Amino acid sequence: MKINKISKILITSLITFSAYGCSEKEIEPPNKKEVITGVAANVIRPETAMGTMKLTNSMAKIWDKDAYLVNISTTDIGVDGISKLTYENSKWIFTYFSPSKLQSYVVTTSGTGNVTWLQTSATYKPENNISNFSIDSNIAIKSAMENGLPDGKIYSMELAKNSKGMLWFVGSKKEETDPKYQVKKVDALSGYIVD
Repeated sequence: MKINKISKILITSLITFSAYGCSEKEIEPPNKKEVITGVAANVIRPETAMGTMKLTNSMAKIWDKDAYLVNISTTDIGVDGISKLTYENSKWIFTYFSPSKLQSYVVTTSGTGNVTWLQTSATYKPENNISNFSIDSNIAIKSAMENGLPDGKIYSMELAKNSKGMLWFVGSKKEETDPKYQVKKVDALSGYIVD
C-alpha cells in the first residue's frame, strides 16, 4: 500500500515523541488524500491534558499550520487528572479547527496508548480558541475537589470557552448509573472556581 506524504509526516511525528515516553509503532495510513484518518497503537503513555498536547499539537500543525485548539474533553479520568493506565475508555479528545480549511481535526488518545485522528466538517469561530490555557487537568481537578466537588468513582473533564471565559468543567459521579455528574467550573487561566 502506498503511503502518501501526510502519512509519512504523521508517522515521523509520532515516532519523534518516543522522547516523551512513547514507543515507535507502525501506523495505518489514511485511505484518502482529502481525509486524514488513522490509528496508531501504543504510542503515548497516560498523561495530563498538557502532557498529551505535546503530541496532538504537533499532529494538528502538520494537518494545517493555522489550526488552533477549540476543545479538550475526557470520557473518564483519574482523580489526579491523568488518563488511566491500560484503560481503553480513559481518553483525551482534542479538537482543532482550521479557518483556512473550514474543517476540524480530532485527535483521541486512550489510556492504553492508542492514538486515533480524523477530519470533520464541524466549524468554530476564533473566539473558541483555547490554545493559551495555563491550568493543566491535574491542577483543575485538584481545585475542583478542594472547592466542594464530591468524591466519585467516575470523573470527567472538558475545557471550552463560554460567556464566562475559558473554563474546565470538572465532573464526578458516585456510580456509573447516576443520571448526571456533579460539576465544578475552574477558570483555565487562574485555577479559581467560577460560579
